[in-house]
Amino acid sequence: MNMTMTFDDFKGALILICVLSCCWSSYNSKHSDNKKIQAITSFWLGLMVYTVLFYIVFSWNK
Repeated sequence: MNMTMTFDDFKGALILICVLSCCWSSYNSKHSDNKKIQAITSFWLGLMVYTVLFYIVFSWNK
C-alpha cells in the first residue's frame, strides 16, 4: 500500500484543518457560558486536527 502524500492530499488536509478550526471557534463563541461543552469540543476537534497533522507529517513524500 502506497502511503505517500501528494500535494493535492496536503491541500485537502489543510482545508480540513481550516474547516475544523472554524467550526471550533464558531461553536465555542455561541456556547461560551458552558465550560464543559468547550472542553469536550476542544478535545475532539483538537484530536481531529492532531490526526490530520500526524497524517501530513508521516506520509509526506520524501
